[in-house]
Amino acid sequence: MATIAHLSTISSSIPSPTVKATRSISDPTQQCISFLRSCSNTKQFHPIHAHLITTNLIRDPLIASQILQFFISIKDMDYARLIFSQQCMPETETWNTLLENQLQDQDGCPKQVFLTYYQMVCQGIMLDITTFHFLLHACCKDFDILQASEVQGRMMKSGYGISRSLNNNLMGMYSKDGRLKEVRQLFENFPDRDVITWNTVISCYVRLGLFREALDLFGKMLADGIKPDKITMISLVSACSKLRDLKMGENLHLYAEENGLDTSGSLLNCLVDMYIKCGEMRKAFKLLGSSESETTDVVLWTTLISGFVKIGDLTAARHLFNQTRKKNLISWTTMISGYVQGGFYSKSLELFREMRLENVRPDEVALLTVISACAHMEYSILGRSIHGLVVKYGMIIDGFLGNSLIDLYSKCKQLDLANKILEQLPGKNVVSWNSMLDGYCRSGEIEKARIFFEKMPEKDEVSWNTMMNCYTKFRLFEDMFDLFREMQGSKVKPNSLTLLAVAFGLITTPTKTPIRIVNNLRMCSDCHSDMKMISQAYDKEIVLRENFRFHRFQYGSCSCNGHW
Repeated sequence: MATIAHLSTISSSIPSPTVKATRSISDPTQQCISFLRSCSNTKQFHPIHAHLITTNLIRDPLIASQILQFFISIKDMDYARLIFSQQCMPETETWNTLLENQLQDQDGCPKQVFLTYYQMVCQGIMLDITTFHFLLHACCKDFDILQASEVQGRMMKSGYGISRSLNNNLMGMYSKDGRLKEVRQLFENFPDRDVITWNTVISCYVRLGLFREALDLFGKMLADGIKPDKITMISLVSACSKLRDLKMGENLHLYAEENGLDTSGSLLNCLVDMYIKCGEMRKAFKLLGSSESETTDVVLWTTLISGFVKIGDLTAARHLFNQTRKKNLISWTTMISGYVQGGFYSKSLELFREMRLENVRPDEVALLTVISACAHMEYSILGRSIHGLVVKYGMIIDGFLGNSLIDLYSKCKQLDLANKILEQLPGKNVVSWNSMLDGYCRSGEIEKARIFFEKMPEKDEVSWNTMMNCYTKFRLFEDMFDLFREMQGSKVKPNSLTLLAVAFGLITTPTKTPIRIVNNLRMCSDCHSDMKMISQAYDKEIVLRENFRFHRFQYGSCSCNGHW
């Protein structure tokens, strides 16, 4: 009787319940539901049931569905049918409410929905269109082809095969699982198609990477008399992006504008992305710049900046960067990296300072970029402060970060620091060893470089070339020849034949006699720089013919003026 006493304190002046599950639940209703959930047998249920009848709460769909859940749990469906036969509410509506609650329950799962569905079938409860919508929703949450086929078959048997909304949901269910055959079969067998039907099949093609087939449906859709909407355009423009089909993308853009479709938000993002991927940076910039929408994706601004960086137009990239309304870490890092790639190291460091003033915390990628700039500029003091940030933020110095710090201190001729990091670096690789070797060579520590080179656990093409260039720089040609012969016996294929030929020419030709070399390969930038340095250091004219052009090196310059 304690339960009754407590329930009697609940106000009976309750507004008529509504069948919408999204309504706010009143305190009396919520308390009754709590009591029902605590029931474990019919004896406990009786006083609660009496209170529900006297307060008219028994008519509340949420209460009714909870009563039904209780009887399912104790496996007494005869008693449940007896109670519900006395109510005005149809049984199907009560069961549907239970299905909906199970779908919305955070702790629930589709399996519970299907158990309730089987109870409905066993109890002979009539299934309506709402029931099937809930079942299809459950199928989408946890797809099972056998379960999906069962629901589809039951839907057809119940006479709902002609329902457009159910067919669209059924197609969406199969589309989500990538089952194009089933989607296509439903699509072709259903004559009453609307824009949702077309959107579902188009999006299925796009999801499966069948981009051209998706675009082919656009014309068929128009021929069917169906007007595409914004969702249609998003799928089709995405397909154009993947195919780099600029012409079709422009046609879709024009169609959207001429037919008054809203080109903001997601569609704007898709259009800009399409123009970027098709190489039309100016069009992407114009479209993005004309938008005043706050929902414009900052990733697209960053992608556009990156696109200008890749084509070397850093002025346009910086202009766009300055226009970006909401800069994030990726935006800053992209622009800083662009300056480093273009050789504008001072500008990259200036921009990094601006980023710090904006209180944007750098990640490992951003710090790697500015460490690279410091290394090229040989800014040891600033480099050490960046190293301090790495430690401050608790970043693990391994892999790329460790190698970049070794490279920084090696280029700044702080070999003790570089060697200390190398010794502490986990997972050392050939890049780590090469950076340290380059440091010894740059500092003129030839003997240390030689010993270090011999002890390197692994060597690649860069290792050998670094050591050869070191010997060439300090006119140790005999050592260079010895190293070349050693290299021929290794697994590394020589690519320093051009430098070897120059070294041989320096030894064997008179001072004023030009050195002439024929090379059937295109010269790399490192060799090109070495040739200019050698021509100046030895006051020697070097004429080199490669597979693309002639190069004449003299007084530290080349006839190609850096264009080859």
